[in-house]
Amino acid sequence: MSPDDYCEMSIEISVLSDLEPMHVTSYADLAVDVRVGTDGIVVEAGRHRATFLPAMWRHFDDDVDAFLGALWRKAGLPPGHWPEGTGCSRYSAEKVVDPGPRPLAGAG
Repeated sequence: MSPDDYCEMSIEISVLSDLEPMHVTSYADLAVDVRVGTDGIVVEAGRHRATFLPAMWRHFDDDVDAFLGALWRKAGLPPGHWPEGTGCSRYSAEKVVDPGPRPLAGAG
């Protein structure tokens, strides 16, 4: 990245909250309990694990089935499948954005 790139790019950082275990016992329970547009979700099932940040909701038009289906596929699980011992946690994210353009450090 060049200094000119730095001056023009937008920087976005997501500060994640602590994980909150979800007390759900099925995929259907999770679909009802998840807070659309707010929750980031971690799914763990044996050696399978995946997460989506809350910002991913926009890619699925806030559609719970599409969001969870893609998360399950990312974890290497068939959507809707709930192996014994599956666990889910939620978290939120606070976005910090520094939009460009900005002055070059040391300039001025």
